[in-house]
Amino acid sequence: MDKALEFYVSILGFEIIKKDHQYPEFVVVQQESFPIALHRIENLEPTESRVILGIAVDNLATTLEELKTKDVKMIHEVPQKFFGGLFAGIYDPSGNMLELIQWDAEQWKLYHYKDI
Repeated sequence: MDKALEFYVSILGFEIIKKDHQYPEFVVVQQESFPIALHRIENLEPTESRVILGIAVDNLATTLEELKTKDVKMIHEVPQKFFGGLFAGIYDPSGNMLELIQWDAEQWKLYHYKDI
């Protein structure tokens, strides 16, 4: 849990919004209006099913450069183009894939449900 909190709070800039002392291995962090529940799981069996969290950033190139200085494991070291703008994949300390997304302003209007 310590490595996960270090990554999501200190490196990605999430804030701890709930840490229950009765359940120390369950913590909720949030960035803007996007909460993530972190929960330690012992003996998790690998699966082929994947959910990849997408985290919006203002400037992907700058964000990637900052993350490189913090030794974050990269899937893409430079921004990749997609229909909605730019993206790059990274890994968290547990090996979960995260997608950093810099939305094109016009495409954002088509794919969001509320302004951020």
